Amino acid sequence: MCKDAEGFKKSIEQMNGPQATVEDVDEQIVEYRRMAELGDRVSMVNLGIAYLTGMGVAKDQVEAIKLFRRSAELGEVLAQFNLGVFYENGYGVNQDKAEAVKWYRKAAESGDAPASFYLANVLKLGNGVAIDLVESFKWLKVAAEGGFADAQWHLSLAYRSGEGVAVNEREADRWERLALQSGYPM
Repeated sequence: MCKDAEGFKKSIEQMNGPQATVEDVDEQIVEYRRMAELGDRVSMVNLGIAYLTGMGVAKDQVEAIKLFRRSAELGEVLAQFNLGVFYENGYGVNQDKAEAVKWYRKAAESGDAPASFYLANVLKLGNGVAIDLVESFKWLKVAAEGGFADAQWHLSLAYRSGEGVAVNEREADRWERLALQSGYPM
């Protein structure tokens, strides 16, 4: 599954080799379109990325958002997460924090660690929802347990400060070590 233009390019190279040509990209776009029309959620996301980046097709945010929404409604976690990002930031849609929270929550409930982290942040800051530090902590822990280094670091801070949880220096130290081992930059 692709998450960005570079990932999209790598997926085409994996299918067609490192010497992928414009014709290879065109063929892949045709295949993504065919599979998307058959209801393949991942192809919808990949085609949406193509429209966002202009790789193999003309850039078209409206079409990209349609594809992401269709895929998200069919349960594709990456599409749900990206719709959350789009709505939170007003990218290709009217900014709508409540709608962003809805999509982050759907992706988080499916186990997506980055979505769980984003959901924890909006709950902590009250972006689109009432501030809820206890629920924020819950989703932060889900993201941290999913191996997301940023979440592990922020979980250590929550344990240290008592934000949404009782202060626990031992747990704070443990999550700080895990964050650093997972590549969190110091």
